[in-house]
Amino acid sequence: QMAPLTGGAKDKYPPVVNQAKVHPPNYSTNFSSKGIVIEFDDYIKLDKKTNISINPGVNAQPTYRVKGKKLFVEIDGDLSDNTTYSINFGNNIQDITESNVLKNFKYVFSTGDFIDSLDFRGTVYSAQSGLPLEGAIVGLYSEISDSIPYDAPPNYIGVSNSAGWFNIGNIKTGAYKVIALTDENNNYIYDEYSEGIGFSSEPV
Repeated sequence: QMAPLTGGAKDKYPPVVNQAKVHPPNYSTNFSSKGIVIEFDDYIKLDKKTNISINPGVNAQPTYRVKGKKLFVEIDGDLSDNTTYSINFGNNIQDITESNVLKNFKYVFSTGDFIDSLDFRGTVYSAQSGLPLEGAIVGLYSEISDSIPYDAPPNYIGVSNSAGWFNIGNIKTGAYKVIALTDENNNYIYDEYSEGIGFSSEPV
């Protein structure tokens, strides 16, 4: 009996990282490479509407290129010695067919002998509504002067989800000023006349 082809069941699953084909491997130490290759089990794309961040910040952002099932990361900036870096892809990685999102994937490496493991987490609320605030940038600054959010991006960055919750991982031991921004132009700098700001009174 003749009938139209259905194409099979709808793909409902996000792409999965093929750990055996990640070079250098995730959570590498003594990292010295200028390039990273991450292979998935499906053809992927990057959602250009959301940011990919690297903690701590570098003087030149990495560049990202997709070819088939592989994601290529080129590290253009200089890396500090004995430092753990985390590339946070957020909800950026999707499969091509149904745009299923691989949520909160991160690639972590250290230029030293060990991986820093401190976490800072919490919830951001709107002062106006009292409700959890989605999409706020939460920054940790090693420089704790009051003017720092005007002058420089944070050393570490987290983004609040729909419940206002954020988690910043792989932090180096130290004291940090905590500032949350509604970063409308995605430059990680506080623009006084167009963006909201919140901060803790004491360093963490």
